Amino acid sequence: MFCPKCGKEGNGLCAKCYLEGSELKFKKTEIILCSCGKVHYHGEWVHEFESAIEGLAGKNLVVPSEINVEKLVFEILSKNNKRIFLKIYVAGKYKSESIKTEVLAEIKVINKTCESCGRISGNYYEAVIQIRPDDAENIKDIIDDIDSDFITKVMDVKNGIDIYITTQQYARELVNKFKNRGFDIKTSAKLMGKKEGRDFYRVYISVKPPRFKEGDFIEIDNRIYEVAETGKNVICKDIDNRITKTVSAIKLQKGELIVNPDVRNAVVSSVSPGEIQVLDLENYETYDLKNKKNKFKLNSGDEVKILRIGNRVYVV
Repeated sequence: MFCPKCGKEGNGLCAKCYLEGSELKFKKTEIILCSCGKVHYHGEWVHEFESAIEGLAGKNLVVPSEINVEKLVFEILSKNNKRIFLKIYVAGKYKSESIKTEVLAEIKVINKTCESCGRISGNYYEAVIQIRPDDAENIKDIIDDIDSDFITKVMDVKNGIDIYITTQQYARELVNKFKNRGFDIKTSAKLMGKKEGRDFYRVYISVKPPRFKEGDFIEIDNRIYEVAETGKNVICKDIDNRITKTVSAIKLQKGELIVNPDVRNAVVSSVSPGEIQVLDLENYETYDLKNKKNKFKLNSGDEVKILRIGNRVYVV
């Protein structure tokens, strides 16, 4: 059989001739965008511009009934505050014949202000995160953890910063996040008036980062602990008996942080029942340490780290 239009051998009308008479088309459609980059997609404001364009491209492409689309890819040719111009690449089947074609598409842009930007532009806030860190590096670490979409403003204050948050719901999410990182959290509320017939409170959340981080050494009740993992409950290693245990962040806050710990490289010079000897590779002094029940599990020649605190020496 031959194509009745061009004479190409095949089973009836060929794909090329079919597409000439039955072109793929793109229906008129629009997309709602905010100046912050969010798109109104599936009933909510989200940072999913590419996903929204892909969804619109697939939903509004008119495909003739005899074409089975197997793959659809789009390319944004240009974009302004009124229009988005696309080229849509389509691959599929017409009967048993593979086809590839391109469709030019235009999407109208509707510019609107999303809820977050509306609140921010109106200087609206429902909660204040009061951050009082020990150093500036902690401030940056905390701010990086907060979604800027919910920040109305940031104010420098004595001993820290205040971050104004648009919703209490997001502020509560931050409280849980900070608690899980071992932060000291204190919350208070102030009655601001009525909102939709109910008392409206503005929440103030004091956030103080823990004084310790992974790798720090803390002295509690004359015992030295190394912080292995931080969070609401902190994993610590008692460097004297080598036992790892969970310690509450509150308890650790009451301990004494060992500032600028004197940690050195050393090597095990000898091992005997109940005792090991280590050689300090910095000053070449040797130290005899108790090794009850072979708690160190070390052999001669093993390289180790030692911690010196006054006259006390520990293998860490």
